[in-house]
Amino acid sequence: LETDSLGKVNVTDYNISYSGYSVPCFFRDNQNKIKLLVGSEQGKIFYFKDIEDNLSGAFTESDS
Repeated sequence: LETDSLGKVNVTDYNISYSGYSVPCFFRDNQNKIKLLVGSEQGKIFYFKDIEDNLSGAFTESDS
C-alpha cells in the first residue's frame, strides 16, 4: 500500500515548514486493535485510532 494521505493523517506544522516529515508506527494494543503513532518534524507525537476496516477513511486523532 502506497499513498501520500493514508488515514487523512497530516502532522505538518505550517509555521515551521510545508514538509511534515512524518514517522509512522503502526502497532496492536492489548485488545489487538491497530493504533498509529506518528512522530513529526516539530517533535510532537500524534496518536490515531479507528484504523481497522477504515483504510480509505480518516483515522481518529486521540489524546489517550
